[in-house]
Amino acid sequence: MAVRREQPLYGPPAGLASHPIAAVRLLLKRLVLTPAMGTRKVFIVGDAERLIPQVGTEVAANALLKALEEPPADSVIIITAAEANALLPTILSRVVLVRVARIADSAVTAFAQQTLGIRDKAELAQRVTAAEGALASSLQRQHPVPDNRG
Repeated sequence: MAVRREQPLYGPPAGLASHPIAAVRLLLKRLVLTPAMGTRKVFIVGDAERLIPQVGTEVAANALLKALEEPPADSVIIITAAEANALLPTILSRVVLVRVARIADSAVTAFAQQTLGIRDKAELAQRVTAAEGALASSLQRQHPVPDNRG
């Protein structure tokens, strides 16, 4: 916990997160196990739109369909996506869609100042605007587009 307090932000995805089919297969293996403590298992598939890195490569998303069609009674699968329309229609037809409101710009500003340590007002304003109410988006450094007009 002390380490998490010192570094509250997660780094870029690594390991199975960059190999969606391997991550889904691991989830499917763990889905059939009995919960060790408690009565339910909860699985969170974050950034689910990454299951389809490009059109025609729906292998990971299709592998997840079976679990969504007939999940074990003791399991809950939560799927998050910034853009629901990026998911396969077959996945969307098997889930309950819950929309989460955007975070207020004041909260994103406070996060950028306190957690990211941004003090420059111009950079702060740019990050808050680019975040569009999502804290994760405020983490991405914005680079100006070069002016090629000469």
